[in-house]
Formats: sequence, C-alpha cells, structure tokens
Amino acid sequence: KGTNQYGVDFKTVNVNYTPHADIKLPPTITFINPVINPSKSLNSNYTYKATIDNMPTISGLTVTYNGNVITNYNYDGFTLNLNTPLNLGLNTLVINAVNNVGNDVKQATINYIPRAVPHPPVVEIMSPVNNPTVNTASYSFNFSATNVSQNQISVLLNGNVVSAFTLTGISGLFTSNLVYGINTIIVSATNPDGTDSKTTSLYYYQATESPTLNPNPSGEGNGEGKITICHIPPGNNQNPQTITIPISAWPAHQAHGDKKGVCIETNDTLNKNAPKIVPRVVNPVKNTTIESKDPNEIITPTNNQSRPR
Repeated sequence: KGTNQYGVDFKTVNVNYTPHADIKLPPTITFINPVINPSKSLNSNYTYKATIDNMPTISGLTVTYNGNVITNYNYDGFTLNLNTPLNLGLNTLVINAVNNVGNDVKQATINYIPRAVPHPPVVEIMSPVNNPTVNTASYSFNFSATNVSQNQISVLLNGNVVSAFTLTGISGLFTSNLVYGINTIIVSATNPDGTDSKTTSLYYYQATESPTLNPNPSGEGNGEGKITICHIPPGNNQNPQTITIPISAWPAHQAHGDKKGVCIETNDTLNKNAPKIVPRVVNPVKNTTIESKDPNEIITPTNNQSRPR
C-alpha cells in the first residue's frame, strides 16, 4: 500500500507453497542380448547382456542362472554381462533389481541346440591295391567303411551283388572266386549324411602249365586248348610275363592289350622293358621249277637249292 498527498494505491499477491517431494525412480531392466526371448544358440557358450537403470551398485541386485544364485557376472553400474556355458536345452537367466523406490524383474531364456556335425561314410579298399595280377582263383577282399552299419554297405564283384561279407567294426572281408581277366570290385556305403564309393580291380590268369598236361592243344573233344601269350599286368606294364592260358580266356587278354607269343627284353631306350613278341618263323619254300629234259623225270623242289640231276 502506498499513500502520498495525491492519493493511495495498493496491490495484493498470493503465493501457494507445496513442500518438495523427491522424484521416484525405480529400477528398469532391459535385455540387450538376447533381443528375442526365448532365443536359440548353436554354440555351447553364450553371453547375456542387460542394462539396469537407477541401480548404481550391485546392492539390491539378485541374479539367478538356471535356478541358482550367481555372482560371477560383471556390472558397471548400468550394464550387466554374463558369459556362461550352456546346458543342452533351455537355459534361463533371471535379474531382480530392488531400490528404495521399487523393483523390476526380467528373465531371458536360451535354448541350446548343438550344431549338427555331418558324418558321411568313408570307404577304403585295402585289398586289392594297385590293380595286381594273380594266378589263384580264390581271392580275399578287404575293405573298410566308417559311419555305417552292414546293411548300409553295397558290394559288387564283376557286377554281381556280394552279400556274404562280414563287417567287424569298420573292417569288411569276403572271399570269392575270380573270373579270367579283369575282376572289378565296387564298395559303396550310404547314410543320411552322404554316400562314398570306391572301385578297384585285379587281373586273374591261370598259372603256366606244362605242355604234357595239355594233350588236346586244338581244343577238340572234352579238353580245352591253350595258348602262350605275352601278358602285360595292369598298372605294371614294365613287367611283361609269358604265360599259358585257355583259349577261351584269350579274348579278355587281347582286350587288355596282351599279345600272342612269348615275351623278350629289348635294350631299345625308347621301349625299355616293353614286351616284344617272337613269332614262329617258317622258311618259305622257293617254288622253283626246273625244266626236265626227260618228260618222265620228276624234279622235286627244295628249299633255296636244287638237287642236280
């Protein structure tokens, strides 16, 4: 209020006083990793990560992993990290934060599904190797096949199914008679992760027999004729062999590259150790006609010379 010789004036103002109240800030938990809850992991280790507002210390924090209270996490006053091995299946982390204003609880679950490692079959043939040449009809074949059982293995010998093989662990074995010429074995194995197959061959020829044991060289009658050839072992063409075989076996040997006749060595540097065939040479008869003065006289031709009259 103001007054002077000219008059009076006054004003009034009101103030409404409310005592100060602290702002209430309860904890707030947010998971950064995993983003999606629940989530999956193919790895056996996982790092959980979360932020916690309004919790400057670990006082008031309770962390449980798979139902057990833990303290081996890292917390800097805002970010919580936990690197831990996972159990097969569900793994759950629970964070409970309490301050003087309130509390918050969050959880995150990781489903651990181990990465499936494929195990396709692996097949190896131990016998025969390097395409050998043998002269015994009965032969023992050996092979190995991993990651499969016996009913997942297929064995073919010369295109025919071999079922009478044994499998002990990963080792397979069977004995079979060979055919003349090339014998091919194929071993295949299949499981849900894939297929593997190996192929190899060996060459079978009959051992050389004495001519006295071959009374029927022509092949007529009940016996079978035999011939002598220069045999070149498959995969070992530097070791030609002279052998005697039945005539019926010749087509297979001929297709293989063998030659009729015996083998000899040559010193030719371009064909060192290559087989050389020695054919049977028959001297030709010189058909020379000698005119006879006597029409009743007969002149018999001779080889490369004439008998004087």
